[in-house]
Amino acid sequence: DVCSSDLELLIEKNNLLIGNWCINDINKYNKKKFFFSTLPYHWEAKTKRDKDYKYLFKLYSKFLKKLSKKLNAYHGSNYSLRAWEIILFKWLWTYLVFIFDRWEQIKKACNNKKLKTKIINYESKDFIPFDSYQFPSLMVYSSEWNHWVAGNIIIFIKKIKYKLLRNSNLERKAFLKKKNYNKKKNYLYLDNIFSSQKLYLQETYFPIKILIKILIFFRQLRFKKCIYFNNNSNYDISLREKLFFSNSKNSFENFSFNFMKYNMPKTFIEDFHRIINILNSTNLPKNPKNILTSMSHNYNDLFKIYAAEKVMRGSKLLIMQHGGAYGVNQNHWFEKLEIKISDKFLTWGWKGYNKKIIPLFLQKTIGFNIKKNYLSDGLLLPIDNFTMQPQSTTEGVPKYKDQIDLYLKNIIIFLSNINKSILNKSTLKYLNHSTNEKEDFILNSLKSKFSNLKFNYKKDNIFKLSKKFRLVIESLNSTSFLELLNLNIPVILIYNKTFSSIRKSALKEFRMLEKVNIIHSSPLKASNFVNNNFSKIEDWWNNKNLQKKRIIFCEKFARKPNNFLKELNNIF
Repeated sequence: DVCSSDLELLIEKNNLLIGNWCINDINKYNKKKFFFSTLPYHWEAKTKRDKDYKYLFKLYSKFLKKLSKKLNAYHGSNYSLRAWEIILFKWLWTYLVFIFDRWEQIKKACNNKKLKTKIINYESKDFIPFDSYQFPSLMVYSSEWNHWVAGNIIIFIKKIKYKLLRNSNLERKAFLKKKNYNKKKNYLYLDNIFSSQKLYLQETYFPIKILIKILIFFRQLRFKKCIYFNNNSNYDISLREKLFFSNSKNSFENFSFNFMKYNMPKTFIEDFHRIINILNSTNLPKNPKNILTSMSHNYNDLFKIYAAEKVMRGSKLLIMQHGGAYGVNQNHWFEKLEIKISDKFLTWGWKGYNKKIIPLFLQKTIGFNIKKNYLSDGLLLPIDNFTMQPQSTTEGVPKYKDQIDLYLKNIIIFLSNINKSILNKSTLKYLNHSTNEKEDFILNSLKSKFSNLKFNYKKDNIFKLSKKFRLVIESLNSTSFLELLNLNIPVILIYNKTFSSIRKSALKEFRMLEKVNIIHSSPLKASNFVNNNFSKIEDWWNNKNLQKKRIIFCEKFARKPNNFLKELNNIF
């Protein structure tokens, strides 16, 4: 049994890889003449995944209550359950899903009683994360963390024989993809005598010109300050062992709660009071009536603790939708959690199953009017690159290696069937979602297959780039697909329900777009449509029936505001 792509763990024959994501470079294995098979992924069956997620949602609530009591006792605080959920939700849900995912995969391997494995003996304390950005965005996708987790599960379950290899001092920089890690993530907006207490907003994704108008209208005349937060304080392992002790009869619950001692960020334990002191010494709004954000509630621990304290004193937490898949994909668990922690959840137009859901508008495109260059030609195809480790919490995207292979296959089928005269003028826009820069599996595969194709690596928005191209081809039901529809830019979507199943309340609108050829259920249908209509894309796009259906769709999922200041003001 092998839980990593590390060649040191392999033998000459009869290797069983814990999953096909261990094969980052299959040529490496073939060259060394290792023989291996891979375990099927336990969440290949959607029914099992849905059932397991419902269990994990209940366990999340159970652990949240337990953690809130323990953390209040340790910190000498009296935070409400909701306040702790605002602080912990992103980390706790990500932790439970990823640990359960790895647990179930190891259990699947245990069916083979003859297995034995090698485990790299990492220092567990080296995996304690700095904060709730580092853990869900960087750490859980690293091969080191995944091997360490799998090894600990194997040792705990005691059904697979193992041998511990060398001691390994982990280089913590492996988890810090960006150099200015703290500077970019820990910032707040300071108060002054001219600022209104009606609103405090941060990281809302409004375009800068629109944001300035909002700040003036609501008298948010604050200045941004980066908090240089020193992460060099020591870890208190003995304290963590006491905090996260559990003797549950359920093996997974027992393991996962105990294992938190190495996975809960320092910002929630050792650095918590330091953050409180920073917040108290910083000139932040004392009693804002409303706190508005699209993203800071996910990763900015200073903001989360600030928001949690203010919510306990009567402030309202408003969360704006920040991306695609919300209101569309089935079982969007982060959507449920964000609605749960908020007082109001502001959508891009859709209504929902909870009275907290308020239809608003798509804020990212306000003020933009994209005009096509008269020389625009060819196709613009955004492509995503994903980590090989199963990414079990993101909705609307491939979640594991087999789905990534299917995503790649669809792109190859589409491009292979496009007329060369069109393809030669086309560009692939590379969007790197992998946390490991060496994992450019999709990019390298496409470069190898289409060596003459142009690639764009700039960070420009898709809708800004689109003016140079006749048509945009979206391969995922993504944010940029909705932005393009909102801005009335010609686009088609190659839709695959394998990793993006649509909820019942959105089916009518998606089928409506399929009838006018904006959405295509297969890459071959999409390529045939492009080949047959490329010279008359403008006529197709400006057809009255298509435009009518586009407007209806956007009113629900990518709405344009009539008066964004007035509509915002009505929310508060």
